Amino acid sequence: MGDQAVSIARKARKLNRHPALSEVELITPMREHAMRMFKDSVDAYVQEDVELGRALKARDKALDEMNAVASRRLIEQMAQDPDQLRGYLNLMFIARHLERVGDHATNIAEDAVYAGRRSGGHSAPGISNLCLKCDSTSSPIERPMDRIGSSRKTSA
Repeated sequence: MGDQAVSIARKARKLNRHPALSEVELITPMREHAMRMFKDSVDAYVQEDVELGRALKARDKALDEMNAVASRRLIEQMAQDPDQLRGYLNLMFIARHLERVGDHATNIAEDAVYAGRRSGGHSAPGISNLCLKCDSTSSPIERPMDRIGSSRKTSA
């Protein structure tokens, strides 16, 4: 997602060198939607919230549709105002990057669903799965460090 953020920032810098385009209004709801998806996907993962994770799939489809609508409208504007072609292209690229943020959020949510299934779908203890210092019995998911420690031979 960091790559998407850098790409958006670069396109925004290019847009800021020119007069503002009213079509930026197409991007604002996409940004808000993508950022809520990202936050919720991380929450779903940390909390092992299977239901929240599953809900992101439909939200990703909504973001895909927002991107399609924005792209169609921007293409129409390119035909009507070719002098602003670069600006419209930059807005299209930003919309596409935001759509990719939604795709990444959906991938995180899928991991949350998988982790939740492995642990029985509990909603709170998920963070223990991320900490290698936690007691190995606190999590039903086996951590790689657990295997390494148990397979070492001790010298007497």
